[in-house]
Amino acid sequence: GDGRVLTAAHVVSSASVLRIAIDDIIYPAALLRLDVEQDIAMLEAPTLDVAPIPLSRRPPQPQQPVWSVGYPRAQAQLATAGVFQRIFRGALQTSAGVDSGQSGGALIACDAGEYVLQGMIRGYGALPDGRGGVERLPNVSLSVAAETLLPFVY
Repeated sequence: GDGRVLTAAHVVSSASVLRIAIDDIIYPAALLRLDVEQDIAMLEAPTLDVAPIPLSRRPPQPQQPVWSVGYPRAQAQLATAGVFQRIFRGALQTSAGVDSGQSGGALIACDAGEYVLQGMIRGYGALPDGRGGVERLPNVSLSVAAETLLPFVY
């Protein structure tokens, strides 16, 4: 909503200074709410004339088309298409590809001809690689479900 920005808690939880960018202009932000367990944070910042995306009021359907939207590796905005696959450990698992830096971005769906926020990107899917690291899974992303975001936002 007006003056509010939703993002992933792991993006801001250890930051000493918070900022947002709108049209390449940097604005100060302040942390209003943080839920580390659900990986959700709400910031207060000028949102100017950026219209909020309405939160979905319906759970995703199997194979429902979705789009992940974010700024991978702090580069230009990117939207990647995929489909909802399943609920995995409380998160929405989709085939919409994401990369580092897209956490806190939008998982968009279409509901009756209107775009809605189906979830908020948490990260890409990965498995232990046996060497102490992780191996990224292609076309697997995880997002916080809109139904989890709703009580946090309202």
